[in-house]
Amino acid sequence: MRGIEGELAFRFGRALPRRAAPYGEDEVWAAIDTLHPAIELVESRFADFRAMDKLALLADFGSNGAFCYGAAVRDWRAVDFLRQPAVLTFDGKEIARAIGGNAAGHPRRLLAWLANHRATRGSGVAAGDIVTTGTHTGLVFAEPGAAVTVRFAGLGEASLTLTT
Repeated sequence: MRGIEGELAFRFGRALPRRAAPYGEDEVWAAIDTLHPAIELVESRFADFRAMDKLALLADFGSNGAFCYGAAVRDWRAVDFLRQPAVLTFDGKEIARAIGGNAAGHPRRLLAWLANHRATRGSGVAAGDIVTTGTHTGLVFAEPGAAVTVRFAGLGEASLTLTT
């Protein structure tokens, strides 16, 4: 498929272990150490993923084929995630542009949901875990050999080159 999504990823600086009491958004947000521009490579085992039931796509690892991330941004607390500009390019040509762009809204509530889900059903979140909260640029398909870059204004970029 070679689907591409420009995303922002969060690296946890401290663990949020399994526990019965729910984590609050502030507690989860305080556990984040760094922010990273990122690219998700969307792939599927299905010949026609658009014809598949949504649960089948979830069972297909959420159509995640690969993930790459850029350099850590340590001074990220003032970022306005609902207005953060992003530009996706293939071979230097602009393919997508977004302001904010994450359809799920602010990442804060998504990260709290994940921390609580993992705390009650798994082993919690480990220090060093990197979590992405979804696409900012939407899903765009690339050709083999494309040099892909996502740039988040003031935050940096992530890049990859598709070899096949």
